[in-house]
Amino acid sequence: CTIICSPSIYLKSLKRNNESLFCGAQDVSSYKEGAYTGELSASMLRDNNIMILSKLPIAIIGLGKTGISIAKYFDKNKVDYHIYDTRSNLIISKKILNQIGTKKITLGPISIESINDHDNFIVSPGVTLEHNFITKIKSANKNIQTDIDLFDQEKRKNVLCITGSNGKTTVTLLLEHILNSLGKKAKAGGNVGLPALELLE
Repeated sequence: CTIICSPSIYLKSLKRNNESLFCGAQDVSSYKEGAYTGELSASMLRDNNIMILSKLPIAIIGLGKTGISIAKYFDKNKVDYHIYDTRSNLIISKKILNQIGTKKITLGPISIESINDHDNFIVSPGVTLEHNFITKIKSANKNIQTDIDLFDQEKRKNVLCITGSNGKTTVTLLLEHILNSLGKKAKAGGNVGLPALELLE
C-alpha cells in the first residue's frame, strides 16, 4: 500500500483524489488539543475526517435508508463493517437481510465492548450526537464520520450544497427541476431524495 504524510491542509484533497492512498500526518504534537509550530494534535487530525487506518471492521450506526446506503457502498468497495441500531424491536425486511446478513447486524443498546471492537464509526443523520453511546465513542478517541464525509471524499461531479433553517427541501427540489429542465443531469440527495452515497452510482 502507499502511505503519504502531507501537510494537514492537503489531507482531504489527497484522500478524495487518490482512493488507494492511506494518509497520515507529517508530525503530531504530544498535546491533546491545539495547533503548534509544525505540529497538530491527534484530535485535530481526527477532525479532518480522515479514516483511521485499522484492521477492525467499520461500525455503521443506524439501519435506516442512510445506513443501508453506507452498507451498499462498503460492499461495493469490499470494506468490512458491522451495523448497529438501538431499536431492539426493529423489523428488518428480507431484502435487507439477504443483502447484509444477520451476522453483520446488532439491535439494541450499544455496549462499551462493541465500541472497543471498532476504530471508525459512520453515524446516520437521524442519530443525535448527544446520545450516551456517542459520548462514549468520543471519550474513547474513536473516529466519527457521516455518509456526507464519505461522499465528499468520493464525489466526481459538480455539487450544490444547500443548508439553512427553512426552505431547504423546496429550494433543493426546485433547483433539481430547473437544472433538468435546462438539459442538465441533476439529482437531489442527502436529507431529501436519494441518500448521498447513492448519488455516486
